[in-house]
Amino acid sequence: MSTRILITSDMHTGHRAGLIPPKYYGGGREWIKKQEEKWEWFIDTLKEIGKIDCLVDLGDIVDGQGIKDSTETILDPNKQIMSAVEIIETIGAPVNWFVHGTRVHTTTRDGLEIDLAVASYVNGNDNPKISGQLWLGYGDFILDFRHACSGKSMIKHTRANPLLRERYHNESEFLEGRQPLATHYFRGHSHYMFSAGEPNRWSGYSVPALQSAKTKYGRILSSVTHVGMGVLTINKGWPEWKVYEPKRKKAKVLDLLPKNRKKS
Repeated sequence: MSTRILITSDMHTGHRAGLIPPKYYGGGREWIKKQEEKWEWFIDTLKEIGKIDCLVDLGDIVDGQGIKDSTETILDPNKQIMSAVEIIETIGAPVNWFVHGTRVHTTTRDGLEIDLAVASYVNGNDNPKISGQLWLGYGDFILDFRHACSGKSMIKHTRANPLLRERYHNESEFLEGRQPLATHYFRGHSHYMFSAGEPNRWSGYSVPALQSAKTKYGRILSSVTHVGMGVLTINKGWPEWKVYEPKRKKAKVLDLLPKNRKKS
């Protein structure tokens, strides 16, 4: 019998380009349409994935107070909590684990840890199942979850480096007796997906985001954003990682000289 783990990251619910349930849509007609499309994809994909045994969310589940740009944040922190809880309840996993995200998104100016509030609402105050780094064991495998690598790369041919560094740091900490030696590493934060490793020894994954690229920063930057979520299936042999993505739309190419242009 296989065990299936849904792994999500960077939902940024509360941001107009984040993952938002219908009750909380907002930001104008154009944005509501995009939020509807993503939510429909999310629901359809959960049906396609089917039964899962647990969820691990890699952080930045909420967008926070909009410190980077408040004009793009459409929900206050309390509504973000309830929006994130509704997303988790929609997923419906029997076990839910959480990893802390970046403080600029998950902690308010007065010190409220929004992601902790979400985890506490889902799992209870006594054991909210949230930490900065999480090691989960299953059979011969140790899964290492954290929000961010120690760095990231915008260059394709060096994109494996952050995951290789995570392996190096873990091996070093293992030799010091401070960490278990993991077989699998999952990191979010970068909003792009990538994989690295050594067959049958270790695998590392940068997990795609559930926030779309259409932010004010995304409008002007060339770095790629990958939207999606993944499932790790543990059965016989080495676990299998599968990513689910929305259908990628073709970019619009405009005519250099529009046909209805005014004649000079």
